[in-house]
Amino acid sequence: MNPIHVHLIVNHVALLGSLFGVLALAYGIWRSSHDLVQFAYFMLIVGAVGAAMSHFSGEEAEHLLRNVDGITEAAVEHHEEAARPIMPSMFLLAMLAIVGLVANNRQWAVAGKIKVAVLVVGMAFFGLTAYIANEGGKIRHPEARDSLQASTNANEELED
Repeated sequence: MNPIHVHLIVNHVALLGSLFGVLALAYGIWRSSHDLVQFAYFMLIVGAVGAAMSHFSGEEAEHLLRNVDGITEAAVEHHEEAARPIMPSMFLLAMLAIVGLVANNRQWAVAGKIKVAVLVVGMAFFGLTAYIANEGGKIRHPEARDSLQASTNANEELED
């Protein structure tokens, strides 16, 4: 397995971990389920760790992509720029989820407010990871690039 494979795998851990964590947390809050909230916190921590691993594996994957036909440096750079805010948001989500685990277990008075804070940060984190993953997908899939779509639409209008 090369660094590109590792990067792709851990990207999915970040994306799916945060998605399932947010969904489980929302449902756990609604159902007042201690166990489901604990599971959700764990999934959000897994998603945050996946994002950190993805961030650190990205540079090595980028170097390997330079030798692959059909890969534009602009698409890689755009993905890299999109990923810049992932580390601070990953750190914030992981810390809040860890505090949430402790607060939920010890039944602190602020546990409810922490749940809401983690839910909001988790939704934002999922949105960020989805955006970054989408930009990363455009590296290998030119049909997903906005500029290509715009030029395709322009060609269709000219034919009409």
